[in-house]
Amino acid sequence: MGVVIIAVKKVMGEIILNIVWVIIAAVFYWLAIPYASVRTFDPLGPHVFPQIVSVVIIVCAVVNLFMIFLRMREDRSITVDAKGVQQAEGSDFQNFLKVALIVLISGVYILILNWIGYLLSTILLVFLLILIQGGTGFSKNLAVSCGFSLVLYILFSRVLKIILPESLLKFLFT
Repeated sequence: MGVVIIAVKKVMGEIILNIVWVIIAAVFYWLAIPYASVRTFDPLGPHVFPQIVSVVIIVCAVVNLFMIFLRMREDRSITVDAKGVQQAEGSDFQNFLKVALIVLISGVYILILNWIGYLLSTILLVFLLILIQGGTGFSKNLAVSCGFSLVLYILFSRVLKIILPESLLKFLFT
C-alpha cells in the first residue's frame, strides 16, 4: 500500500512540475511583449526568441501533462512483481543519479562550448542526454543528436542571426 502512495505522490509531483513550467513560460512570454516595440537591427525583433522558447516550453509541458494523464488512465506507473507486491517504476537513487549526471554534463557543456564550438558540443550534449535517459541504439542516437543540433544551429545562426561559438568548425559554415 505504501508503494501505491509513493507512485501517486510521484505522479502529483510530475503534474505540479509541468504546471509550474507552463506558468514560468507564460510569464517569460508576457515579459517579452514590451520588447516588440524596441527597434534594433534584427528584422524580427528582440522579443521573438524568448517568445518562441516560451511557446515551445508550454507545448512540451502540456503534452507531458497529457501523457501523464494517459499513463494514469492506463495505470502503467505501477507494476506488480512475482510476489504480488506493487512497485513504482525506478528508484530514488537511480533518478538522483540521472539528475546528477545531467547537471554534470550540462556543466561540462558550458565549459567546452567556446572551445569546441556550438555544433559539436551540442551534438555531444544531446547524445549523452539521450544515453542517460535510456535512449535507442547508437546509430539512432547519433542521428537524432546530429539532426537536432544542426536544426538548432541553422535556426539560431541563420534565421535568428544569433552569433554562436564556432571554434573548430568555423571553416565549414563561412
